[in-house]
Amino acid sequence: MMNKIPENILQDISRWILSRTGLHYPPKKWHTLEKAAHTTAAALGIDVRAFLESLLPPCPEPRLLDALVTHLTVGETYFLRDKHIFQLLKDHIIHDLVSRQLANNGKINILSAGCASGEEPYSIAILIDHTFPAIRKKDINIIGTDINPLFLEKAEKGIYSQWSLRETPEPIMTRYFTPVGDAAFALSDRIRDRVRFCCLNLMEKDYPARLGFREPFHIIFCRNVLMYFDEQNRRDVITRLIALTAQNGWLITAPAETGFVHSPALTPVRFANTMLHRKYAPAKDIQRQGNDCTRTYRATVPQPNAPSSRPAAPEPEAAMIPPSGRRDEKLDIAAYQEAIDLYEQGDYASAMSKLESLMGKITADSPTFLMAPEVMSLLARSNANLGRISEARRWCERAIASEKLNPEIHYLQATILQSAGDIPAAIQSLKQALFLDPDFIMAHFMLGLLTRSPAGEKSLQNARALLKNRDPDDILPFSEGMTAARLSETIAGMIHKQRTSMR
Repeated sequence: MMNKIPENILQDISRWILSRTGLHYPPKKWHTLEKAAHTTAAALGIDVRAFLESLLPPCPEPRLLDALVTHLTVGETYFLRDKHIFQLLKDHIIHDLVSRQLANNGKINILSAGCASGEEPYSIAILIDHTFPAIRKKDINIIGTDINPLFLEKAEKGIYSQWSLRETPEPIMTRYFTPVGDAAFALSDRIRDRVRFCCLNLMEKDYPARLGFREPFHIIFCRNVLMYFDEQNRRDVITRLIALTAQNGWLITAPAETGFVHSPALTPVRFANTMLHRKYAPAKDIQRQGNDCTRTYRATVPQPNAPSSRPAAPEPEAAMIPPSGRRDEKLDIAAYQEAIDLYEQGDYASAMSKLESLMGKITADSPTFLMAPEVMSLLARSNANLGRISEARRWCERAIASEKLNPEIHYLQATILQSAGDIPAAIQSLKQALFLDPDFIMAHFMLGLLTRSPAGEKSLQNARALLKNRDPDDILPFSEGMTAARLSETIAGMIHKQRTSMR
């Protein structure tokens, strides 16, 4: 059991970490800080109190602070996270930059800030290579940064687990990854060579000096990073990122972080189901059509040598046609969002109609394949809710075939099989989901419900142990709105009832 660290020391350490890294640990997060301190001290082979005292003024040891930050920063990410953002990036922003920048002998510069172990910048490189295979390495600069040097070492090696690839479509897996060792995959050298990594503390003042790169960036990703800063440091980071952004460039944050971005230098641009921010993007150039501004979006990235105070005039519509000339293959994100809305309203039949129409536009080699597993999964759910179990199973099997490493689809398959009364098959699907994601709380819980004791109790205990690491008020994915605290109480009651009945 860990020795309790006095609150006055935790307070001093949290203030010191905030001043040096911008990472914000208020009292409600001290349990995370305390756990990381114990883990770091144990790894270094020193007493935790001595370790913490070595971090504080007047003689702090930077080496020890770096070691603690390594255990505080979160490296949980995966390829093509938030696919709808990548679909928009591919269909609109990248197409526009290619037609305008490269056509005028310019370069495309992209920054992924807080990239952890590299999945995000590599996803960008894969997307560009898949969509525009003729683009040369010298035509594009992709830089990934993180404060954690261990994450960057992993990124540079380019070896990833099944977990990092859980939402990667099969065509991408086949083309860009090679199985190596036990359940690991090596990224192709072609993609690795297109990304450069740099250790960057976002609290530093001069990003260009640290990056060794002084050109403006046309796209900056900074996702699931701002939430870890306090309000003042968050504003400072956003200001510095804006300074790096090219005229009419884009700042892309996580959906939950869009509310943090408040700057007169940025214009919010709402697409069908997400919001991005654009530097000095004139509102008149964003022509909305219903709720979807993506269909008639016009870019205004300035031409080389154009006056910086004025955006370039939009070119004729023909200039916006992708090189393939197949604009009709773009996935209608708005229609997909409408299908989700219909599903959430309980109108499953109408949702299915829209989804089936979308599936008619998707082929294995088309630009729309990224969202195919999501469309098929929602078709499976819609059919299941209408009692069409055989159709639900068929769509779920197709979704699994397109994303074999996605534990969420295997969990969906388990729920459908349970509804069909095929409990042994449902158990197998749950075991596959847990093989891919051992921390999948609801899969452990459902396995506990379906499996006879004592194996069932062990699964429930696994879920309960994982819940201890969650905030009590967290809404658990796939739980239909249940909080971590409520599920923990439910499991405790179930275990007590099982043990009582066995006496």
